[in-house]
Amino acid sequence: MSAAVLCAVLGPAEARVVQSLALAGDAVTVARRCPDLAELLGSAAAGLGVVAVLSAELPHLDREAVAHLHDVGVWVVVLADERAGWSSDR
Repeated sequence: MSAAVLCAVLGPAEARVVQSLALAGDAVTVARRCPDLAELLGSAAAGLGVVAVLSAELPHLDREAVAHLHDVGVWVVVLADERAGWSSDR
C-alpha cells in the first residue's frame, strides 16, 4: 500500500522534494502538488492524501491550518530552511 502525499513546497525545493519522494518507490505516491495553502486544504479535505509535506514559509500557514489538516487525518511534515534561523544543531 502506498502513502499518498500532498506536496506544498515553495520554489526550487519543490522539484527536489518530489524527486526524493519518488525514490521511496511504491511506498509513497505524490498525489497532488499544491501551489498554495487553499489547494492543500481542499485536497486534504477531499481525502487525497495522508501526509502533507510543506514549506514553513507557505503563505497563510498557521496553527489553524495545521489543526485542520490533523482534523481530516493528514500528518504534517514542515520543511524549514536553515537560512531562516532553523538549525539541526539546536
